[in-house]
Amino acid sequence: MKPLTLLPLLTTLLTHLPTTTSQTLNIVAHQDDDLLFLSPDIPHDIQSGRRVRTLYLTAGDAGDTSSYYTQRQSGSQAAYARMADTANAWTQSSLTISSKSITLYTLTGNPDISLLFMQLPDGNLAGTDSPRQGATLTGVMEDFQPDRINTGDYEREFGDGQDHSDHVTTGHYVQLAAKGYTGGHTLTGYTGYPVAQEPEDLSGDELAEKQMVFYTYAEHDSKVCRDQAGCAGGNEAGWMKRQYALSGEPVASAMVMGAEGRVVGTGGRVQLDGSGSHDPNGGELSYEWTQVGGEVVALADESAEQVSFTAPEEPQTLEFELVVSNGKLSSSPSRVSVITAPGSNVAGSATVTASSEGTANGQTADKAVDGVLTGYPGDSTAEWATVSGKEGSWLTLTWASPQTVSQVFLYDRFNVDDQVTGGRIDFDDGSSVDFGALDTYGKPTKVDVEKTIKGLTVTITSVSPSTGNVGLAEIQVFGTAA
Repeated sequence: MKPLTLLPLLTTLLTHLPTTTSQTLNIVAHQDDDLLFLSPDIPHDIQSGRRVRTLYLTAGDAGDTSSYYTQRQSGSQAAYARMADTANAWTQSSLTISSKSITLYTLTGNPDISLLFMQLPDGNLAGTDSPRQGATLTGVMEDFQPDRINTGDYEREFGDGQDHSDHVTTGHYVQLAAKGYTGGHTLTGYTGYPVAQEPEDLSGDELAEKQMVFYTYAEHDSKVCRDQAGCAGGNEAGWMKRQYALSGEPVASAMVMGAEGRVVGTGGRVQLDGSGSHDPNGGELSYEWTQVGGEVVALADESAEQVSFTAPEEPQTLEFELVVSNGKLSSSPSRVSVITAPGSNVAGSATVTASSEGTANGQTADKAVDGVLTGYPGDSTAEWATVSGKEGSWLTLTWASPQTVSQVFLYDRFNVDDQVTGGRIDFDDGSSVDFGALDTYGKPTKVDVEKTIKGLTVTITSVSPSTGNVGLAEIQVFGTAA
């Protein structure tokens, strides 16, 4: 084993971090290790309101210049802003630990999220640059009081050729540091590169979100794949489909069943689904659903894999969390939101036309009303995309009979390049409503209307500079037949 010159700094470092009763500290070697190997546990912790701080021990320079690792740091910031569902704006400060200044970034829109960059030289796969890691790590955990510490594989032996030497080194340092930490906590190590040898255990929304967070990071890292097509068949594609903790901790996955997805009609029956949850060792799971936001509803069975309830009559947002247990260990909570809207979604009964449509890729206009809210990266044929369309692109819905509509929900295409930044809805009664940038995190943008119509047209008035083919993953129109 390498000399543990980094251990003292690890101990001191954690004592200088903020204290909360519900706090997660992730300690990884490189700027993408957390996104590839500790996810979806990290977004689960962020969604559940925990304070989350991630410490990157190395610069991740891979022998390259400082401009490369600063790009990677920007990628980490963008990825955490996406997970926190807030603007990518950070406040920079520093911590002085044992005469070493460490850069700290705090997310402006959510100060509970912060990143620390140690910027030690990357050890490379064989650890050949370890002498350069003479920068001292002298840190630790007492003043921070994290109740959860996550890191790399601390059970793997050095030099087995299966994992990156920095991953293994980091895991062993953190494990030893944690032994001297007196605060009550759990220590979880996550499998690195060898996770590709395990069965795939992530799918659906969990996988799609993990992929998009990584692609958000990858926009800033020129040495990794940056989209589904570029990652296909590569290492990153396999790593993203898996998460395995050494402790055997299960993973919860909360979803909304049914075509409406996240938005449902008031008074309707809603079913929440936890069947995507899993135990890495195939153990039997128990389920615990908890409502954490909105008007209290009666869940049919809070301990079932699938639970149902009747949506309130008033439009609002309801939030639920799912925790699963294998009898020994419990997962981090997976959160799901349900928006209730008046009436039902009548978009599916409309005839749909568009300024252009990606017929060759199956991205036709009718896919905007197919009831599938995501599309790429799960199934790109489930969304409408134009052919080189930008500003001025349009989508029209026409009904055979009048509809009394109250709310329209718009879902942007779920990728990092093509974003609608502004638009207008024109109704056949001559009125119109403007809307701003659509959410890039998969959440719907709501437009309130109260009118009886037979048709509407969504016109895109502005797009992001990177947009190549603007479009929509879905449009929902809630109302009733007049």
